[in-house]
Amino acid sequence: MERALAQVPVAGEGLPSARRPVRGPRPTLLTELADWVTHDGGDPVRITTTLGRTLAVAGRLEDGHRLLRTAIDSARADAPPEVVVEAVEWCSRTLRLLGRYAAAYEVVQARLARCPSPDRERDGGALNGLYLELSTVALATGLGGPAWEARSASCPTLADPATRIQSLCQGALRLLALRRADEALALVRTAQRSASVLSCDPSRRLETLYWLAEAERSLGLDDDAAGHFTQALRLGDDCGYAYSHPYLEVGLGRVHLRRGDVHRAAACAQRAEAAADGMASAPMLAAALALTSQVRLVAGDAVAALEAAERAVQLSDPLRDNWSRHARRCLEVARNAAGVTSFRQPLVLVEPEAPQEPEQEPAPVPAGLPRQAAPVGGGLLNTLSAREREIAALVSAGRTNQQIATALVLSPKTVETYLARIFKKLDITSRSSIAHLVGLAGATA
Repeated sequence: MERALAQVPVAGEGLPSARRPVRGPRPTLLTELADWVTHDGGDPVRITTTLGRTLAVAGRLEDGHRLLRTAIDSARADAPPEVVVEAVEWCSRTLRLLGRYAAAYEVVQARLARCPSPDRERDGGALNGLYLELSTVALATGLGGPAWEARSASCPTLADPATRIQSLCQGALRLLALRRADEALALVRTAQRSASVLSCDPSRRLETLYWLAEAERSLGLDDDAAGHFTQALRLGDDCGYAYSHPYLEVGLGRVHLRRGDVHRAAACAQRAEAAADGMASAPMLAAALALTSQVRLVAGDAVAALEAAERAVQLSDPLRDNWSRHARRCLEVARNAAGVTSFRQPLVLVEPEAPQEPEQEPAPVPAGLPRQAAPVGGGLLNTLSAREREIAALVSAGRTNQQIATALVLSPKTVETYLARIFKKLDITSRSSIAHLVGLAGATA
């Protein structure tokens, strides 16, 4: 216990905040908890769990994980099940934020296997957080499994509003990956209605706001996403919850960058990088560096963009998660912009660029998306693939190939390939003709 207290960060120390210093946990409160254990016979598992969670939310992920692991290992058969479940949930979360996805998955599965009556506990909501952690790990790594599939299928019936909203948003992100945008938008709209009256403890509210904002950003609902990212950042500042700071800043920065506000995006990238570096989190630092690379590229500094992207790849390659794939794409774009043709290590892209897409009717555009973020459609444009229509819309907005490549995390050469296909399908030869067709489609939509 004394060693745990010695590891507690002092208020205001360590991580820079987006707007003001993020407060750490109050040492006086932790001292009171320790006295409770030592003199008043408090439950050691409960107190160790509280201490571990307090360190984790303050950004001390490694220290928090060690205490939470201790709480799990020392829990006896008669330990309060809700306390053990909380320890497992936060232990998995700290491991996930540190990039140890397999360990995060295993600690949850081990607890689920030991539950004597999982149906009763699930009905009471005790295991919802654990199933959601499995879902989050699966989403981060691009993997899936029956556990999160079952929970995702039943998420509309979950009694806990925060868990239900997070499940809806994660389900929307999976549907987007399958190009089922209409269904994804419907889930997000349902989540938005529920979030407007959400009432829960601050840490659960912060997690819920993050997933809602990330789903909105992925759908192009930039105003909604910016509002929820900002709301979550302010909540984290007020409560001293530093652990989610980098991902929130990265999400907000990506929204600013898509809007063309390079200065605000650069500020978000700088804060995210500093916060992630202070937490020794490889996936969060890789995400921050990838944003830095995109910002530098838009600002015209291809060399700095290349350096940031290389660092992001070095950190994230061993993780094999979504951020490692995103970092690889950023590196390819930066490499083309800098005119670099070779590296110390060969670059192997996770997915091929400009894939040969089948000639078929594209998925309909979600009715609720904002006009500026929705793919164009109507007439000849319906013969284009979803990616080709997205590029056509950006061409009509006056974007150059380099700007399109940066916005979509592609290489300029890939954008040229898509444009050649667009010209061939529409039987035209100029960018102005694309803009004309897009304008007609918008007028008749």
